[in-house]
Amino acid sequence: MVTNILNKIRFTLLAAAICAVATAGAQNRDVMSAYQRNMQPLLEKIMNAPTDNERYNANEQFVQIFEEALSVEESIHWKWDLGTYVSVLTSSDRQFRIITWPVVRDNGEYECFGFVQSYNAKAEQYDVYVLHDKSDEIISANEVVLEPENWLGCVYQELVETKHEGKEYYTLIGWSGVNALTQRKVIEPICFRGTGSKPQFGQALFRREKNLRRVVLDYSSRAMVNVRFDEQVVRTYENKKVKWSGRVTWNHGDTDNWNKTASESFVNTRGGAFSNSISQNYSRNNNWTGNMNLQWNIDSVTTLSFRPDVSYQTSDSR
Repeated sequence: MVTNILNKIRFTLLAAAICAVATAGAQNRDVMSAYQRNMQPLLEKIMNAPTDNERYNANEQFVQIFEEALSVEESIHWKWDLGTYVSVLTSSDRQFRIITWPVVRDNGEYECFGFVQSYNAKAEQYDVYVLHDKSDEIISANEVVLEPENWLGCVYQELVETKHEGKEYYTLIGWSGVNALTQRKVIEPICFRGTGSKPQFGQALFRREKNLRRVVLDYSSRAMVNVRFDEQVVRTYENKKVKWSGRVTWNHGDTDNWNKTASESFVNTRGGAFSNSISQNYSRNNNWTGNMNLQWNIDSVTTLSFRPDVSYQTSDSR
C-alpha cells in the first residue's frame, strides 16, 4: 500500500517536472519570437533607409534589442531568421556563436557590427560580447591579436572547425566592403583562453609566417575573389600481408557580391525622386573527394588490389 502511494507521488512529481520544462521551453520560444519580430523592421531600415542618420538610428536600436535577446537563457539554441544580411555562425560543439552584419554609409564605406555569445565553463553560462569595429585604427592588421573592443570588422561567412591532437581549432572566413573602391577578405582564427569566454581574434597558426595572426586581403571592388579552404586527411597502414592507404580532401569556396545603388531624378517637374537599394549575390560550393588503395599479398606470386574513388559535390546560391 505504502509502495503504491510512493510510486504515485513519484509519477506526479515527474509529470509536473515535465510540464514545467515544456512550459518554460514554450515561454522561451515566445520571448525569442517577440524579439525577432521587433528586430525585423529595424533591419529593413538598416538595409534600405535613405540617409546615414536613419540607418544608424535603426542600428542602435537593433543592437540594444539583440544584446538583450542574447542574454536570455538558452538563446544559444534559437535559430535566428534574419535573412542573408545578418550572418549567424554557431560552432558544432556550442562553444560559441558569432553574429555579424554591416551598415553601409552614403559614401560607400562599411562599418560592421556584431556579437560573440560564448560559453563560460567556470560560471556555467553563456556570456555576450559586443564587437566594436576599429578597422580604421588597427595598424599591421595581419600581425596583432585582437579582442571584441578592438575588432577588425567584417561579416563572417564561414566557420571552419578542425581538430589537432585532441584540441579544437576555429577559423573564420569573412568579408567587408570597406569603401566604394575596396573590398576585403579576412581569414582569422578565433580562440578562448582557458575556461574563460572572452574571444581573441588571431593566432600564430600559419606555417612559414611567424608573426602572422590572420590573412587580410584587400582588392578592388570591381574584382571577384574566391577564398577556398582545403582539408586533407591521409591514413596509411602496412604489415606483411596487407597494405592500404587513403586520402580524403574537402574543398570549399565562396563568392559574395554586394551592390549598393543610390539615385535621384531631377527631371520630374514635381520634384526629384530618390531611391536607395542594396543587393547581394552569394554562392558557396563544397567538394569532397576520396580514394583508397588496398593491396593484399595473398602469397609470393598473387596480389589482390582494390582502388575505389569517391566524390561528392554540393553548391548553393542566393
